[in-house]
Amino acid sequence: MNVVEIVWISYLHEGLMMQGYVCEMKYVMRTMRNDGIVGLFVVVALLVSGCGERVGRLDAQERALPLVAKAENKCLEGEFVAAVALYEKALMMHPAAARVHLDLALVQHDHTKDLIGAVYHYRRYIALRPDTEKDAMIDDRIRLAMQQLDARGVGLEERSLDRLVALEKENTGLRLKAEKLSAELKKTKQKLVTAERARLSASSSPLDRRRPLLRKRPKTYQVQRGDTLGSIAKDLYDDSSKWRDIYDANKAIIPDYDRVPAGLVLTIP
Repeated sequence: MNVVEIVWISYLHEGLMMQGYVCEMKYVMRTMRNDGIVGLFVVVALLVSGCGERVGRLDAQERALPLVAKAENKCLEGEFVAAVALYEKALMMHPAAARVHLDLALVQHDHTKDLIGAVYHYRRYIALRPDTEKDAMIDDRIRLAMQQLDARGVGLEERSLDRLVALEKENTGLRLKAEKLSAELKKTKQKLVTAERARLSASSSPLDRRRPLLRKRPKTYQVQRGDTLGSIAKDLYDDSSKWRDIYDANKAIIPDYDRVPAGLVLTIP
């Protein structure tokens, strides 16, 4: 690469990146390596004409979607698997977002090597946004993906590829539905935990704290080892000061209120 080419690629890189054309920049760089400066001008012409006022406006709107912006950041960080997941989630919410299909296809093709998925999303872009100058570039990419599949020994016919693409789409949809259900289950569990905490909090209200006083008490109590009149009153009345009531009701059998023999059966007033 000579000095002129370096200068041109530098200006092009700055312009495309400023507009958010991350995937186009990668395509330009690969073309530059393969075909030199002539190939570069051809690709630039395709990109500029393909991103006319209308298409550029639609691209900008679709790339402004929160999930898409996150996906592009993941691409810049080199986390392409995470980027694919974000693009797929965006498409579940916005299936007609053509630009998202194209960006996802480029990531799948160049980085995660999901050639079948890439072909599917290339085709979705063309179906949703036909007659743009990007069509030629995308057709080239589809042919390249088919050649790469052949090189892997897959050797798919067009009909077989369509079926695999449909299965890939169905699999992606099921996985995203599972993630959605998992998130909903998590929210439901959190609501149940919150409700249980609220119930427990309500059960510790002043009214509940008075309930031991209202409960039905036994008419007699057999003294256990270690019991005192105060501890018995605390257990039965929830008020240790009630020990004197118990003592007064059992004076005839309690020789010393400080010492209550184990096994003694007291009358509870």
